[in-house]
Amino acid sequence: MENLKDKLFEWLFLIALAVLVAYTLYHTLPPVALLKLGVHPPDTIVELSGVGAALLYSFIGIVLFRLSVKWVFPSLKLSEFFQSANPLVRVIIAAALILGMSFVLGNAIAKAQTPLPPHIQLAKKYVGVVEYPKNSNSGKEVDMFLRYVGLAPGHSWCAAFVSFCIGRSNVHEPKVISAAARKFVTDKSVRAYDVLTGKYKVPPGSIVVWQRGTTWQGHVGFVVNQSGQNQFQTIEGNTSSGRKGSQFDGGGVYERTRSICLTDHFRIIAFTPVTYL
Repeated sequence: MENLKDKLFEWLFLIALAVLVAYTLYHTLPPVALLKLGVHPPDTIVELSGVGAALLYSFIGIVLFRLSVKWVFPSLKLSEFFQSANPLVRVIIAAALILGMSFVLGNAIAKAQTPLPPHIQLAKKYVGVVEYPKNSNSGKEVDMFLRYVGLAPGHSWCAAFVSFCIGRSNVHEPKVISAAARKFVTDKSVRAYDVLTGKYKVPPGSIVVWQRGTTWQGHVGFVVNQSGQNQFQTIEGNTSSGRKGSQFDGGGVYERTRSICLTDHFRIIAFTPVTYL
């Protein structure tokens, strides 16, 4: 009976430790690392999938750490050092090892998932590109995107970025090369309303299109994945890195988290699937 109680307390301790490490993982790692782990960034709406991923990686990391202490540490002559070290030092070492194992495990799982389509892989290479000079709609890469649609530096370039990525990736549809965001709404597009109500799940790699009020103006980017019914991880050009700054005339290529709000002035109106032969 005592042995059963010991085991029960041991597992409760492990679960509590996993929750603590998951919380640390979720709130301390940079957004880029979290995205690689498949965990939503801390500044977004917390969903079970994001917290669950952090918890899973942390729990397995703790189990691996325990196995390391039992089997690996003795062979590396680390057991004596770990046991004789200051308690605070031991906690820091253990936390660092667990977080490291969690990160390696999560990254391996993310890489083992279905590969991203070529145009998204290409778009990811340009994440972090910024305008130069600032607020100029210009720069080495920005000018390249604009040239692809026949425009000189200084024009809005979100649609040029999308055109460049799908054009260079030889997609089958949509066959749109344009500097106008709303040109990417085609007869194959799905209304944002149908996605919001759960009638349609957005495939990875789809193009997401915004409209500004009742005008012809808008914004466009790529959906990397749909992480919730109304939450999308995106890559967009000519936007800002977060909620501050212009959402449709910002200064760089960034990974964003977006959602549908049909009553907003600047709102998502459609999703266009991207297909290959």
